[in-house]
Amino acid sequence: MENATTTVNCTANGPQIPMYTLKPYQTIDIVQLPNVMYKMKPYCGTDQGGSSSRGGSAEPSGPLSCLERRQEDVLRRLEAMQATVSRLEQRYNVKVTAAASSSSSTSTTTASAGSSLPTFVGEPGRILDLAVSADPSSIPLSLVALAEQVSSKYTTLLSTFVHSSVAGSEIPDRLQGLLKSNGGRSRADCQVAVTLVWKKVSYGPQLVVDPVHQTSIQGEANVARYLWGLLSPPDLDPARATLEDELVDLAQLQVLEGSSKERAAALRRLNSVLGKQNSWLGSGQSPSLADVVCWSAVQQTGLAQGAPANVQRWLKACDQHQVFASARGLVAS
Repeated sequence: MENATTTVNCTANGPQIPMYTLKPYQTIDIVQLPNVMYKMKPYCGTDQGGSSSRGGSAEPSGPLSCLERRQEDVLRRLEAMQATVSRLEQRYNVKVTAAASSSSSTSTTTASAGSSLPTFVGEPGRILDLAVSADPSSIPLSLVALAEQVSSKYTTLLSTFVHSSVAGSEIPDRLQGLLKSNGGRSRADCQVAVTLVWKKVSYGPQLVVDPVHQTSIQGEANVARYLWGLLSPPDLDPARATLEDELVDLAQLQVLEGSSKERAAALRRLNSVLGKQNSWLGSGQSPSLADVVCWSAVQQTGLAQGAPANVQRWLKACDQHQVFASARGLVAS
């Protein structure tokens, strides 16, 4: 039997095109938008076959490709700026180092942090007038202590007056002459004038520096911040400055103005902070703004009795420091 060769052509089952196709559910027409300032390319588009394509694909026109091009453009611009700076260094023979950049940023921070204080303080022939209004029923102990510190640093004229909103009989003699300059200083010879006015005020002590160009500073904590700025440069350490601001606000909002529950929470917070510090709420070896304001708030509200152990130890240290000497007599009386 003769062998026969048979050629069999096999065709795959089904068409050569995809078995299942689905036309686009939506049709994306190019809409002519008005001429606006900000434009955004479509996130979803269609190719010639009608199939939709999203920006997550690797197509050159996708958002990822656009982002990559933008990043490359930014890098090129940074390189161009760096080359320009290098050329300027060579032209003017200037070396820009990390220390110079750090000192520049430090000086900028110092200027901005102290910008609220007048620049002429301490200049001969110029005087800074500070008028503080306070209610005699709530003596701002921190302001008394800081006013004495200001007088020890600058040639200061201290004076006390009684406003007509309170009767003279309501003000004890010790308060009527609370701030008083010794030696009969002349105003023309002073650099700072601090005037304490006993009057009825609704929202705590008020400080007026320039009644024409500035509004009054409200609250004992904020007035203390201003006076402290005359005594010490601002702390440039962000962590220490943030902690001090937190404690000053805590004294004002939770101790002086808070409920009994908020005051108890504030004492626990002070006790926790003092447990991590050596002696003071600040990181230095002497009382900080937070120490002065918190001490005043604790004494005014009568929280010294029954305070936690760390707070008791801190209060004893305050009683022995000369910063609190002038205000401590008001607490004892």
